[in-house]
Amino acid sequence: QKLLNMTGEEVLPIDSYLEDYKKQLCDRWNNFKHHLSSIIKNEYTVTNFADFSKYGFFVECGNQFYRLNQLDEIEKLTDNPVLVFRQWSGNAKTMSVVGDFNGWNKTQYMSTQQVYGVHTIRIPFQQENGKFILPIKLGSVYKIYMETYQGEHLFRHPLHCEYALHNDKEMCLEPVFYGHNTFTFQNKRPQHDQLRIYETHIGMSSKEEKINTFKDFRENVLPLIASKGYNCIQIMAIQEHSYYGSFGYQVTGFFGASSRYGEPLEFKKLIDEAHRLNIAVFLDLVHSHASKNESDGISRYDGSNFLFHKEDHPLWDSKVFNYKQVECQRFLLQNLLYWVKDFNVDGFRFDGCMSMMYWHRSAGVGYTGRYGEYFDQDCKVDEDALSYIRLAHVLFEELKNQNVKVTTVAEDVSGYPTLATPLLQGGIGFDYRFQMAVPDLWISMMKKGFDQGLNDQENINIGKIRHALINRRYQEKHICYCECHDQSLVGDKTLSMWLLNEQIYTNMSIFQPASDRTKRGIALHKVIRLITSSLGGEGYLNFMGNEFGHPEWLDFPRVGNNESYKHCRRQFNLEKETTRYADLSRFDVKLMGLLEKYQIQSGREFVLYESEDKKYIIYQRGNLIFVISFHYEDQWIVVPMRVKCWLRLELNSDLKMFGGTEDEKDWSVEVKSREDVEEDVKNGMLDYEYGCKVFVHARQAFAFEIRK
Repeated sequence: QKLLNMTGEEVLPIDSYLEDYKKQLCDRWNNFKHHLSSIIKNEYTVTNFADFSKYGFFVECGNQFYRLNQLDEIEKLTDNPVLVFRQWSGNAKTMSVVGDFNGWNKTQYMSTQQVYGVHTIRIPFQQENGKFILPIKLGSVYKIYMETYQGEHLFRHPLHCEYALHNDKEMCLEPVFYGHNTFTFQNKRPQHDQLRIYETHIGMSSKEEKINTFKDFRENVLPLIASKGYNCIQIMAIQEHSYYGSFGYQVTGFFGASSRYGEPLEFKKLIDEAHRLNIAVFLDLVHSHASKNESDGISRYDGSNFLFHKEDHPLWDSKVFNYKQVECQRFLLQNLLYWVKDFNVDGFRFDGCMSMMYWHRSAGVGYTGRYGEYFDQDCKVDEDALSYIRLAHVLFEELKNQNVKVTTVAEDVSGYPTLATPLLQGGIGFDYRFQMAVPDLWISMMKKGFDQGLNDQENINIGKIRHALINRRYQEKHICYCECHDQSLVGDKTLSMWLLNEQIYTNMSIFQPASDRTKRGIALHKVIRLITSSLGGEGYLNFMGNEFGHPEWLDFPRVGNNESYKHCRRQFNLEKETTRYADLSRFDVKLMGLLEKYQIQSGREFVLYESEDKKYIIYQRGNLIFVISFHYEDQWIVVPMRVKCWLRLELNSDLKMFGGTEDEKDWSVEVKSREDVEEDVKNGMLDYEYGCKVFVHARQAFAFEIRK
C-alpha cells in the first residue's frame, strides 16, 4: 500500500539532477502503480499473482494439492486423486496432453473450454493392486497439442516444463514427465553483506573434455570454490536451452534446470551443499528475451505472440517479451518465484537490462551519462519493462515477510539512474548494478598497446584508472570486476592472455626461469585484481579460472571446431604447485581473505595521493591503506596520513609464494610527523600532517592495516 501512495518524487533527494525530470519520474511511477494496483485488486499480493503451484502438472485429491516433487506424498493418496494440467493459452481453441502414455491420442485428455484463457485438463489416476498410480509413467515423453482459433494444429512443450531431454535424432529437446520425492533443504540460506562472486558454468567446470554434471560440481568444484574464499556463485546457463553454444542465453525452457547437467533434484542438492559451505547461489537469469524456437521453446506458443512483441530482437535473433501484457508479467514473475521456492536460490543477475529497458534493445546505441538520454522525449525507454522489474522487486519485498531474502544484480550498460535504488525510495529496486566501465578500461588499455613491450608507460593513465573505479552512482551499490565470461570467449582475450601472450603456454613452469615478459605479466595481473577489488564497487566478481590466469579461450562445441570440447572446460589441474598459475591462485586466495577479514567494501574509498609521472596511487578504504604502483622501476613512495599511527603490512603482491621476489615477513612502518620524514620525499605529502615512506618494487601493491 505504501508503494501505491508514493509519487515517484521520493527519489529526488538522492539525486538532484533528477529535478528537471520530475514529470517523467512520476509518469513512470504511475505506470508501475497501474500494473501493481491491478494485481492487488485481483490477487491481493504479487506473491499470489505469481503462484506457479497450480500451473503445469499437479495432483488434486479432495481439497488438497500436490506438486510432482512430492511423489512420496502422492503415493499415499487414497481418495481418487487426479492428475491436473493447467496452462494459460488464450489463442488455443482446444488443448490436449498427448504422449507415450496414451498413444499420442489427441482427444482422450482434452480441454475444450478456457476460463480467461486458462485451460485445465484432468487425467484420472489408474488403480493397480488397490493403489492409485500416476496415469503418466515417469520418464514418458509427452507434449501439449493445441488447435488454435485460426485452425493451426500445434505440438508444444508446456510453458512450465521442468524437465526435457535432448533427442539427438530430431535435434531438439523433448519434454519428459518428471517428479521426485520430497526434498528438504537442510542448510540455511547464507547472508552476506559483501559479495565475492565466483561466476561459473556447470557444463564447462570439469578439466575433462565433456559436459560436467550437477553431481560432480557439487562434490568437486564447490569445495574448491569455498577454499578460494568466495562466498557466492553466479551460475550461468541453468535455464534450459536447446543450443549449448548459446552459453545459455537463448532460453527455450524457463522453468527447466538444463538436463545436460542432470536431474532437477541434483541441482537442489548442489544448492543445499553450497549453503552448507556458506556460499550463496545466484542464477544468471534471462528475462530480456527468449529463443525463437517453437517446437521446443515458447515462441508462437499457441500460434500467437501473446508473450512477445511482434518485432524480433535486432541483435540476438530472438523474441522480445511484451512486459505490458498481464500474462507475460505473470509468467516471468512465476519463473522468479519458482527458482526461489523450489530451488532455494538466493539471488539473480538480470541479464541484458539495457535490452529490456529500451525500445531500441541496445542495438547500436551508446550512452554518455547525460540525463536527457534517459528522460527526454526521444529516450526510447520501455516504461512497461521498468514496471515489470519493479513488480519483481515487490515480489522480493513480500518474500522478506517469509524470511526469504533475494538479492538482485542488474547488468546494464546504459547507466540508467536509480536502477540500484530501493523501491521504497522511488528507485527501480536492484540491490547491485554491474560496474561495467572497469573491464572496458582494462581491455581498452591492452588493445592500445599496454600488452606490448616491458616498460611502456604511455598507456597507463592513473587518473583514468582511478576515475573508472570510483565513478559510481551515489547510494547505489556496484559489483566490480576486471573481467568476466565475456572476455574469455573465443574472439576475445583474458587479461592473462593479453599480459603473457605466448608465455602463457611456454613459461609457466617454476622449473624454468621466468622471462621478463612473464614477470611483468604476473605482477600486473595481481596489481590489477587488487586495485579493482579494493578501490571499485561494493562487491567483486571473478569468472572461474581467471583468478589463476587460465590459459586459452572458451569455445563451445560447434561445426567450426568439429564439435570439440577442448576449449570448453576449466583446467583447475594447472593450479598444482609446480606452475606459476599456482602463484596467482595463492595470491587470489589471500586477496579474498583480505576482503573477508576487513569488510572494506561496505565503506567509501578515499584517494590520498596519486602520481601520473611515477604511476602510483595511494588510497584508504575502511581500516586499510593501499599503495599501488604500476611503474616499471623500484621507487620510494610517501604515504600521506592525517594522524600518527602504525601501518602493519597485510598483503604484499610481490611475495615469492605469489610469483614475486620477497620472502614473507611481519613488519610495520611508523607514521611520523611531516618534519620527521626525509626532505627528499616529504614534498609528496602535500598538505597532510603525517606520513611515512615505503620502498616499492616495480608493479607492486601493498595493503596496510591502520593501527593506533
